[in-house]
Amino acid sequence: MTSTNNPLVLTMNSNKTLVAGFYFIPTNKVWTGASPASGNWTDGANWIPRPPSAGDFLIFPAGASRLTSNTNDLPANSTLGSITFGGAGYILGGNTVNLEKGIFCTNATGTNAITLACN
Repeated sequence: MTSTNNPLVLTMNSNKTLVAGFYFIPTNKVWTGASPASGNWTDGANWIPRPPSAGDFLIFPAGASRLTSNTNDLPANSTLGSITFGGAGYILGGNTVNLEKGIFCTNATGTNAITLACN
């Protein structure tokens, strides 16, 4: 039996083997750059609501801190949903990423740079 039901009701009327896989549902992650310790992408204080995980959509808004001193220290070749720039002046660097949906810019003026490799 395979199911994505939550909760899953399972009748245990004999010996059974149960295998479960758990994951975060991809969500929007908004860069704040607010960590006093680092500009690393794995630093939870830099994101709302938490650091990125597989499939997440990253948003770099206007008014955030650490526009140029941020580093993708996620494992190389991490798969993310997309990167969206809402503000200008960002320079994203660090490890290679795979993007499922690509890169988007909604800022009306200014430029952004990506110095990390994208697959």
